[in-house]
Amino acid sequence: MESGAHLSQKMSVDDSKLINHVAAKSYGIKEVLPDYSVVIHNVIRKNSPMPNGSITYTECFGVATDNQPKAIIEIYESDSDAEKMEVDEKLKLGDAEFIFPPGMSVISSVFIMTLTLDSGGKLHIHGEAETDGVRKEITVNFRACPNKSFSS
Repeated sequence: MESGAHLSQKMSVDDSKLINHVAAKSYGIKEVLPDYSVVIHNVIRKNSPMPNGSITYTECFGVATDNQPKAIIEIYESDSDAEKMEVDEKLKLGDAEFIFPPGMSVISSVFIMTLTLDSGGKLHIHGEAETDGVRKEITVNFRACPNKSFSS
């Protein structure tokens, strides 16, 4: 009779569930709260899993006025993993300017902003406008802050 037990377990690993990447930084947008205070809303948070090598955040916004020509979204980068934080202009990467097609309406139009962080650390910004059920690509111009390096 053997002394002691020998346990043998076969473990299988589903590679599709392994996390190879996490976001090294947080990326946020300036947000005005209902009480009119302003915060950075980290929409891609530091240490968020990137199981497919990227992480994406999409948000729909209305327009403030009929025939609004553009919207400007301020983009920030930080080491904080908080969902919301105080605005610190030193953390600002720059502005994403969304140029709208003519005919945007307060009642029937939205613009859709998508931020994607890829495994190489590049932040991609995409925009679409939807008016009366029709979606169109919109031009996104990114203006980096002085003394900031940014790859678009």
